[in-house]
Amino acid sequence: MLPGKFEPALISESELCANASRVRKVAVNEVRSSGDEDIDAVVWDKTLEEVEKGWLMGPLDEFLVPADRPLSRRFGLRQRLDKIRLIDDYSDSGVNACVTVSESPMLYG
Repeated sequence: MLPGKFEPALISESELCANASRVRKVAVNEVRSSGDEDIDAVVWDKTLEEVEKGWLMGPLDEFLVPADRPLSRRFGLRQRLDKIRLIDDYSDSGVNACVTVSESPMLYG
């Protein structure tokens, strides 16, 4: 259905977990306001909506997440004056590196 694109995982799940305690320190230190109250409010509200739907758990204190589990940062990006998009950044945490991809979605602006 989607165009084929094979990219093998670069690390295993066990390597992801082994690196998690080191990498999560960076993620925790990067938690801060975006500097835009509207973006921060939308990110918080949409995150709580996802918790209510059962898609996420939280809010959680960082110490409740096992040390061998990655933490990924979430932030908002203003696309237009009336549209803020949530971004879950799985790159820095290493999650993207442990996923094998076999399809490539078509992105349209």
